[in-house]
Amino acid sequence: PILKLQFLYFIGQMSNIKVCARARPFLKGEVKDLALELECGSEASVRIKKDGEPKCFFSRVWGMNSTQEEVFDAVGTPSISDVLDGFNATIFVYGQTGTGKTYTLGCTEPGREGIKPRAINLLFRKKQQLSAERELTFTVEYIQLYRDSIMDLLDTTKDKLNLRTSDDGEATIEGNTTVTVTSAAQFHTLVQQGDKNRNTANTRMNTHSSRSHSCLITTVHSKPHDGSPATKGRLYLIDLAGSERMSKSGATGDAYKEAVAINKSLTVLGTCVHGLVNGEKHIPYRDSKLTRMLQHCLSGKGKTTVVITIHPSATHSSETSCTLRFGERAMKVQAQMTIGDYREKADAIRIKLARQQEVYAAKVANYMAYQKLVEDAQQSCQALKKQIEEEEGLMSVDIDKVKEAQQSEHRETMKKYEEQLKAQQDKVNKQIESLREANRAKLTAAEERQKEEQELIALATEAFKAEQDERLQNIKEKGEYIRSQTVVDEPDEEKIKAELEASRKEVADLKFKIRDCTPSKYAGLSLAQLRSKAAKLRGQKLSLASKVRDLTYVKEDQLQSNALRVAGTSDAESDQTATASSDTPQDVPSVASSSSSSLMGDDDDASSATSSSSSHMESLAPMADPDGMGQSSRPLKNPFVDDRKDEDELFKTIELRHLKEAVQKEAALQELIEQIQQYLGYGCHMWRVTSTEVQKQYMYLERGRSLLYMCKLDIDGKTPLRREFTEIVAFKDIKDVMLGQFSEDFVKHVGNTPPPPRVVPKGSMPDEVQLENLNQFFYRSISIKVRKSKYLDLVACSETDFEAWVVALHRITTIDPQWGRKLDISGCEGFEDLTYDEKEICSLNHITPRQLQVAKDSLLTPDRLYVTLYDLRSLSDCDLLHSQKLFTFFTKQGWVERHTAWMLKGQNGVLSPNARLS
Repeated sequence: PILKLQFLYFIGQMSNIKVCARARPFLKGEVKDLALELECGSEASVRIKKDGEPKCFFSRVWGMNSTQEEVFDAVGTPSISDVLDGFNATIFVYGQTGTGKTYTLGCTEPGREGIKPRAINLLFRKKQQLSAERELTFTVEYIQLYRDSIMDLLDTTKDKLNLRTSDDGEATIEGNTTVTVTSAAQFHTLVQQGDKNRNTANTRMNTHSSRSHSCLITTVHSKPHDGSPATKGRLYLIDLAGSERMSKSGATGDAYKEAVAINKSLTVLGTCVHGLVNGEKHIPYRDSKLTRMLQHCLSGKGKTTVVITIHPSATHSSETSCTLRFGERAMKVQAQMTIGDYREKADAIRIKLARQQEVYAAKVANYMAYQKLVEDAQQSCQALKKQIEEEEGLMSVDIDKVKEAQQSEHRETMKKYEEQLKAQQDKVNKQIESLREANRAKLTAAEERQKEEQELIALATEAFKAEQDERLQNIKEKGEYIRSQTVVDEPDEEKIKAELEASRKEVADLKFKIRDCTPSKYAGLSLAQLRSKAAKLRGQKLSLASKVRDLTYVKEDQLQSNALRVAGTSDAESDQTATASSDTPQDVPSVASSSSSSLMGDDDDASSATSSSSSHMESLAPMADPDGMGQSSRPLKNPFVDDRKDEDELFKTIELRHLKEAVQKEAALQELIEQIQQYLGYGCHMWRVTSTEVQKQYMYLERGRSLLYMCKLDIDGKTPLRREFTEIVAFKDIKDVMLGQFSEDFVKHVGNTPPPPRVVPKGSMPDEVQLENLNQFFYRSISIKVRKSKYLDLVACSETDFEAWVVALHRITTIDPQWGRKLDISGCEGFEDLTYDEKEICSLNHITPRQLQVAKDSLLTPDRLYVTLYDLRSLSDCDLLHSQKLFTFFTKQGWVERHTAWMLKGQNGVLSPNARLS
């Protein structure tokens, strides 16, 4: 069916902007030097009493004795009628500060009400008069433009609102307060509330000078009772802040900045009016939010009335001249009046109807064509059906003939194949039999040799078993002999207790000395120096406690050494066996194994090999025959009564035990690094950051450690699809590894947001990485630069994964990962106590002063002889890479000396690589 619609067409009316001028009277105390010639009649002109100044003609001119009612009857009443008819109407006042703009528009003094209160009263009177014809609804918005920021005067919490301009030039403010009013009293209350929130200031020219542009927007919805189309009109009442000269107003501070913002917006308004008058193609509405708000009344819909206010005094004649020129230019601007949006709606409905008619006609044509196609198809089907039936009869006869021929051919072929297969098998059997006859002698000899070898193996096994049984019996006899001959004295517990009591007394004396120190001894010392002295005293206490603890551990080592020496004197054959064992490095790990924990493999500078305190390196005990398994004829003595066991030998025994612990820690660290490589070979989940999104993927290393793969995840978000790669990177193409969020895509999403705290409470981190919380994962972010400018931006799912990938990239590519920017640690606790070098290492590597201080206090103590990378990582709360950077820093500062276990020297020379630690 064809749709029939009725359309209402509204013809737009073109009219000039109506401009009226009003001169305010002289106030008490002002010099009455009148500088204006006013014609308030039909001529309606204003002239400044100055040679060469022409008359300026306007729509209406009011003198100094004019009343508020005269102004409203000429300006307000026509605008209210236009709004009720569905048009947009705008009234704004323009002029120098102190010329009566706010008085003209918004005065609430009884008997002197301005345009605002009179317009409110008239609207509600009209509503009551027209209630039989239509239903009127009023909604109110009240805003101010303060220093180019839009603020809601009805809700002061909304201080930065956004302004949107539609295609037809009408401004819309997002998020402001809109109130539906039902009475004039409610309306007046809202306006008074907004006026109290408006920014004003006291200047030389006005005690209540407006420092912002205000705009009262009243939307009138009209719904006729007879079913006619509803209309909507808007009334804009705009009180512009006055232009002023700083020399006259005396504005300073914030008032000065406000005046600059006001003058700038009014200048842009004048530029737009000038461009409209001259017919320029580009009008700079967007140079100011004020002109964007007034765009609809200057060049779009609605009827606009401008009331310019002028000062009658000759002192302000230059400002008055500028105001009059603005009014003259504004009168030349033409604005189009249209009723709401009905023209656009009618055009849209007409276009929609035309399109529907076209669609309907196309459907009818398609239907007719379809009907014809159906008929043609039915006829074709009947003909094809008949033809198929005929062809099926002929094809069945041909198929039977072909089938019979193929079956006959198949039988002949199978017969020939069976004959050929039998002949081939006979030939192969004959060849196998002939080969067996030719090599029969060789096969017999081989079988005999195999039997002899099996017998020899059995004899050797029996001999080896007997030899081992005999050796085991000898060892048991030696053990019995040692137990029967060895006499071990019990330790002198009284002596140990006495030494312990002496140590405690020494500690108590030190504490007493600290408490009784005189002011002159530490007068003038800084907090850092006092802390250093306290650390030394704590170190002395720890050293004494360590010495007591080591005395209790020495007994077992010395007893074992003496027992082995006794075993060496009892059997020369055992001596040879023990000597051979000590020459075999595979039985027990050597000291040299402690140098294998470098993150960079063979690079000595990046190695984290075992280090020792510089005060103990030269006093390392000799390591000749440390197992006690070599030849020796010294008699067995109790180590606690042997007068040769002095304090130096005791210290050497303790140092050897500490060295053994260091070697074991290095071996554990090497095992940890290998486990990291195996873990990354299997892979883990990583968040990949692009310019548009954050996506969870799976990343792993190739077994040969030459390629890095990234692949998608299955629909469950966990299972990797190892055949669907999103990125394949060769390690040779990696140019740089950057830590943190400093790449182009990271900066695009997080901006200049500062990094979060280095340490956050457990459970406070989100489970998923999103663009909104990306900055919280700053210390898990890695950027891998591939080729020229391409970056692979990643966020690890955990601190463990972050450490594993950083270590792997460092080892494989030999590139030292660096942070993109230094960390500002000036506000961190302990910053003032750091030296310049310590501040640099912390800022460059994002290490907090607390982490550095913990590492120093825990590792650089007198009782610790050897420091390893394993210790630094465990105690400093840093990952492996940053622990190694601290390790290198300690070495450069001279706090520790870097040595590998091969280079540790004793008094008798270089430590043998085959030596063992007992």
